[in-house]
Amino acid sequence: MLFKDKKVSVVIAHPDDETIGCGGLISKMVNCNCKVKVILTLKSNSDRSLKNWQHYLKNFKSACKVLGAEPVIIKPLIYEHIADKHIWKIIKETKKYIEWADLILTHNPGDLHYSHKFISNIVEINTRPFRTHKNVLFFEIPTSTDQCYIPDFSPNLFVKLSESDITKKCNALECYKNEFSNERNPEYIKLHSKQRGSHIGEEYAEVFKIARFFS
Repeated sequence: MLFKDKKVSVVIAHPDDETIGCGGLISKMVNCNCKVKVILTLKSNSDRSLKNWQHYLKNFKSACKVLGAEPVIIKPLIYEHIADKHIWKIIKETKKYIEWADLILTHNPGDLHYSHKFISNIVEINTRPFRTHKNVLFFEIPTSTDQCYIPDFSPNLFVKLSESDITKKCNALECYKNEFSNERNPEYIKLHSKQRGSHIGEEYAEVFKIARFFS
């Protein structure tokens, strides 16, 4: 799979998913003359998110700028706890960005977080092969992809990252300091990328699961 001169849509549920899940690959693709759009689809309804939502959106735009991607915020954003009641609206609003792209990156449908499952399904519906041929990759999100009773994420695509790519990923994550936790901070993300890199004899890597691929 060649990441050069492509149009790429990264379809996410929450601000920071793009950085944690595929920030290194976004950096790599931008350096290969790809145009990358990050599509934010939902609005969190937690008390903390509601209180700080405009700050979160600012962080999202800042992180995308660090990575070299274009932030796209679906308007109006649907609250995630009622997203299933507006599924066709979200399908319609994301469809144009999926049709534009050569490659779509999104959540693993087996993630623990319901909103990740939901957005993955949105992409699945919008990329049905009998209507369109779009390449789709799932990325991993620590604290969701790895927290199920029986985790089902088995990566079959390993992407080597340069020192520059991992630095940009960590710098982008710094935009989300208010969201840091044991598995959501630059130090952990760098260690995780080292672990993934060790699987293929490289210093750093991100891993993905190929969902759809057409040659």
